[in-house]
Amino acid sequence: MDDDLQRCECCDAVVPIETMSSCGDGCWICPKCAAQAAQEFAACDHVWQPERDAHGDPGQYCGKCGHIVLNEDFEAVFGRPAP
Repeated sequence: MDDDLQRCECCDAVVPIETMSSCGDGCWICPKCAAQAAQEFAACDHVWQPERDAHGDPGQYCGKCGHIVLNEDFEAVFGRPAP
């Protein structure tokens, strides 16, 4: 595969890496899947539980939508400190 192309972890599309979003730990998703994930995240009535990301950083994991938000980013995302 060309070095400028990357396979989407969600749908297997092969697209230019410059257009992709990193979801951490070497995971890359295409613009279409990133937009869908953002919509699902925005629409979710989150239920948070403490969790650590792949690098061991503390965060909050939502079991409903499957997203994790690092504690250091939580207030910027939600306008309040992490629970």
